[in-house]
Amino acid sequence: MPAHFTHLGDVRARLAQQASLRDALGVVVKMRNVATHPTRGQRNDFNIYEWAEAGMLARYWLCLALLNTVGYRGQVAAILDAGPRWTGQLRPPPWVS
Repeated sequence: MPAHFTHLGDVRARLAQQASLRDALGVVVKMRNVATHPTRGQRNDFNIYEWAEAGMLARYWLCLALLNTVGYRGQVAAILDAGPRWTGQLRPPPWVS
């Protein structure tokens, strides 16, 4: 999980009190499950900042998955880096070594 996603980190810590510690994907999936299929004991108590960070991370993973599906091997924008980015700041995708 990106360290600068503090709100999503807070969700991770809250969820860890009820079950084992989750990775970033597990946190996003659990948030979606709670919102889509709430139980009597579960409330949808995620704030807008937590949803925003979860959405940014999920959208980034979707873009990477689509690029990997079509066999893309070039550079991608470093959109999830902490701090300001410069125009044209690129990095290799995770599947390119």
